[in-house]
Amino acid sequence: MLLSISSLSCAYDGLVALRGVSMHVAEGELVCVVGRNGAGKSTLLRAISGVQPVFGGSIEFDGADVTRLASPKRVKSGIVQVPEGRQVFPEMTVEDNLRLGGYRRRSEISERLEKAFEMFPVLRERRDSAAGSLSGGQQQMLVVGRALMSRPRLLMLDEPSMGLAPQMVAQIFKTIQLLKNSGTTILLVEQNAAGALALADRGYVLETGQIALAGAGRELLKDPRVRRAYLGN
Repeated sequence: MLLSISSLSCAYDGLVALRGVSMHVAEGELVCVVGRNGAGKSTLLRAISGVQPVFGGSIEFDGADVTRLASPKRVKSGIVQVPEGRQVFPEMTVEDNLRLGGYRRRSEISERLEKAFEMFPVLRERRDSAAGSLSGGQQQMLVVGRALMSRPRLLMLDEPSMGLAPQMVAQIFKTIQLLKNSGTTILLVEQNAAGALALADRGYVLETGQIALAGAGRELLKDPRVRRAYLGN
């Protein structure tokens, strides 16, 4: 198992945000976590990436316990997170933003840059533009491309469709499907439960910091509890 989480608990701003969460992600899987605002989804990713301290449970990555491992060392091991909010360096060019993502693989930067441009042709067109001048959807492509520059073993995406127009949301989900088809292991956090569960091999429903439901993505999509709570029917 690439990622194994057992009884994970942590607090955020003095409040318990995760309570005894257990889950796993196998190599090559696309696993999604859905839930309402405040359910603990982003906190879960922050705990896995090492920027959120935990007070209980364990996190194993590729068989090694990384629960207390510093965040930079987790990145070096292959855990890469694309945070919520499209955090680009706005005054730097698109190409320079991408190059920053490959700083640990400097000998491969040219090759990885070309792959990013192949996946996102608009970034090639705008490579010399300031990142802050891109549209919201283009910035989302940029931060995903930047994460891929490091050749991650586990790519964690936090609300990639948030705040985007419907056409761009469809493009983002198409990109996630392409990444899955290429063999990239993905842990996806999304409020768009319908889109995420339709793509996922497996899914987890997080409610008030605890796993409420788990199963195959399309089976959860059919579950009446999920449909009532997250799909409005």
